[in-house]
Amino acid sequence: MKKTLLSIFGITALLIISTADASGQTEIFTDTFDAAPTNGATRTLSIDNSATNGQFPSSIFDVFGIVDRNVNFDFADDSVINNSDADPANDDTFGLVKPDKTDLFLGFADTDNNDNPGGDVSVTWVVAAGGQTGLNLSFDIAAMGDFESTDTLTFTASFDGGTPETLFTSTFIDTPDTETFTYTLDDGSLATPFNSDDTNIKDPFVIDGQTVINEFQTFTFPITGSGSQLTLTLNYNTNGGPEPIAIDNVAVTAGGVVTVLKGDVNLDNNVTFLDINPFIGVLSSNGSQAEADCNCDGTVNFLDIQAFINILSGN
Repeated sequence: MKKTLLSIFGITALLIISTADASGQTEIFTDTFDAAPTNGATRTLSIDNSATNGQFPSSIFDVFGIVDRNVNFDFADDSVINNSDADPANDDTFGLVKPDKTDLFLGFADTDNNDNPGGDVSVTWVVAAGGQTGLNLSFDIAAMGDFESTDTLTFTASFDGGTPETLFTSTFIDTPDTETFTYTLDDGSLATPFNSDDTNIKDPFVIDGQTVINEFQTFTFPITGSGSQLTLTLNYNTNGGPEPIAIDNVAVTAGGVVTVLKGDVNLDNNVTFLDINPFIGVLSSNGSQAEADCNCDGTVNFLDIQAFINILSGN
């Protein structure tokens, strides 16, 4: 089916927006990590690395906490700055946070280490939800590296001490040896791991069928149920590196209409041929990403193929 789809989807689309008015949303809380969460929400990290700037004590490359891009050079993409000078030894060949992002975010890298055997880390937010319904979680995320099945990110939500609902569990793409996966740095060059000239960095991180790359992308997931108090928990575990992940702008809203650009599966605010492979990825992995639900029936399956073609061709 992949070859058939690729032969059909060779045209740039008009922008098709299913719902465009998000003004009716109510903020439950927002956390930019530059200050305390809004609306009285509390944030608790399972391990406090604040005294070491988010780094575990034994290694600067083991990270969990609120950090900036300079936490280590696996996170910082300084290719535009360093790769334009006359010294090739100064070149930057890896990273996901560009120089223009100077604020704070949640950083994760090699959490399974001598300081934290087992690797589990978590962040928990507790906030008054006021019985509101139609809740949605959103967050920005960027990732880079050769991930494994044990590198697992989940978000769960519960109300008033009830059973947590898993909003999603991350996966990864086990890239076959015959295929390649590359990351493009800020200066347009292809990334390579430290002490390597191989641009094929296999096995990228995946959320709901969508590949997570070294650019911040916004993901949104519905939260079912309601109650007086919402507990939202992020759980992560990763072993090895370099596999940095950055998360920012965690928010929960209620009501209103969430903006979804149908067909924009790669989340770049356009529907073009670049969405073909991400659409196929969501379809083949039985994902539920809203942008891939092109016929708006609440699921992603073969019935969305023709709708996706129509959007892509501007019909």
